[in-house]
Amino acid sequence: MSCVVGVLNITVSAEAEASQTLCDNEIVSVPERGRIDTVTQSLLVQAEGTEKTKTYSWLLCPKGDSLSEEVDLTLPKDVIEGSARSSVSVIGDILGRALRNLHGLLQMPYGCGEQNMAILSPNIYILQYLENTEQLTSAIRERATDFLKNGYQRQLNYRHNSGAYSTFGHGDENTW
Repeated sequence: MSCVVGVLNITVSAEAEASQTLCDNEIVSVPERGRIDTVTQSLLVQAEGTEKTKTYSWLLCPKGDSLSEEVDLTLPKDVIEGSARSSVSVIGDILGRALRNLHGLLQMPYGCGEQNMAILSPNIYILQYLENTEQLTSAIRERATDFLKNGYQRQLNYRHNSGAYSTFGHGDENTW
């Protein structure tokens, strides 16, 4: 028996059949409709063993219109047949991978004055970077601007009459 790695669909059918065998002194009746039931489920078949992932990264600086890079992939000797996978990802921006997860970088500021500033500040730098690299969309600008406005308003809660701020809105003032 060979094993297939991946998603398999398993289908099971059950059918009621007429029989002359008695069940508690009664003959079993079989309805015309609803006597067959079929269920199909997907089953993920994974190879036994320990999954291993190897990542190789290169920073390529093309000179001219094209660039090629040759890569040798060597599978381990004990790889389970049918379980090997590979993928290639090419990103044209050194911050490209981080920008793919921009939603994780832009954040709504919260917390005490110090936490609020620590979360507020990166939003400014992300917005400037995207604008300078002409990658800023109107949706991202709107989201980042909302975060900046809310963070600034929140920071005003920690401002004293003297113009200085404190971490919790009371206590020692400072100018951070």
